[in-house]
Amino acid sequence: MDLLIVSDSHGRTEALAEVLRRQRRRPDLLLFLGDGLRDLQIPELYGLPLRAVCGNCDLFLRSLPEEFRDEECFCLEGYRILMTHGHPYQVKGGLGPLLRRAAEVDADAVLFGHTHFPLEQTFPAGTRVGAGELTRPLTLFNPGSLREGSFGTLHLDAGAPLFAHGSLHRDPRE
Repeated sequence: MDLLIVSDSHGRTEALAEVLRRQRRRPDLLLFLGDGLRDLQIPELYGLPLRAVCGNCDLFLRSLPEEFRDEECFCLEGYRILMTHGHPYQVKGGLGPLLRRAAEVDADAVLFGHTHFPLEQTFPAGTRVGAGELTRPLTLFNPGSLREGSFGTLHLDAGAPLFAHGSLHRDPRE
């Protein structure tokens, strides 16, 4: 299963369309991490399965669909994913609150945006988090800001998950 992960498009619909064009094959699922929910109405997305969460800049949309909330936790291919924009956990000030939430829901991965900086960080099982510890390895992944041309991908199969960062500013043939 191939997932495209984007966040913080802030009106750059052409960047979202370009990311889709650059994929070797159409993703099985688009994960949108907030701040640009309005951008998801482009024709290139029709028929593409989508999961999205609300960002702090999306809170002002008058017609925000009920299904978009601050976070979503779900399983794909036996892999437990927590999605959030990150603002409810003050990620610009540190990752502690986000790590504690990941431990609460026993996530394998947390996907978040808000900082506009790409990040991939893995914590081994047994890492102390608040008063508890992680029962399994945890990956924190931020695709960066699509507004600045940054996005992420995740490949899930029977093996280990494979995260990657991409950039619209690099030649896709590199």
